[in-house]
Formats: sequence, structure tokens, C-alpha cells
Amino acid sequence: MKIDWKQLKSLSVETKSGVNLGKILNFILETDGQSILQYEVGSLFGKKYLISREQVLSVDNEKILVEDNVEGVGSSRDLAELKSEKIDMEPVAMRESE
Repeated sequence: MKIDWKQLKSLSVETKSGVNLGKILNFILETDGQSILQYEVGSLFGKKYLISREQVLSVDNEKILVEDNVEGVGSSRDLAELKSEKIDMEPVAMRESE
């Protein structure tokens, strides 16, 4: 399945147990592998969450399903600190696009 930014940000994000966390507000891209590392989720005025790609169970046309162990980010300063952390990545297999 391929999805663009407009579609991605319209998806609701729910935990496996059915708790609605909000929608995709932003994402953190790992530039070397050109892959999404984390999703910033929440509402414009509510609690925000940083969800790593390892916590994502499935993505379909209606929602993103994530593990139940998602924790909120306390403040925008905490969020900025988490975004700036250096993350070691393993190589990604490449394939031709259709």
C-alpha cells in the first residue's frame, strides 16, 4: 500500500485496545534510509505522542493501529529533545518503484 502525506495525516491513530490517540501531526524521517522513524500523534490542543515505527501494528485506509504501551510526551521541550536524539539505523533493502 502506498500513502501520501495528505492521506497519512487524515488517519486516526488507535491503540490495540481501542483508545483513540488522535491523528498524525508530523513525522520524523531518517534521511539515510529515507524511512519514517517516529510519528508525532495527537490533537492540536491535546496530549501528544511520539510513536516509533516498531510500535505500529498496521496501517490501512482508515487508521493506524499501535501497541498499547504508548506514552505521552510531556511538553514541547521534551518533544524537541526526543526528536534531536541520535538514532542508529540498520541498512534497508532497496527495490525498484513501480
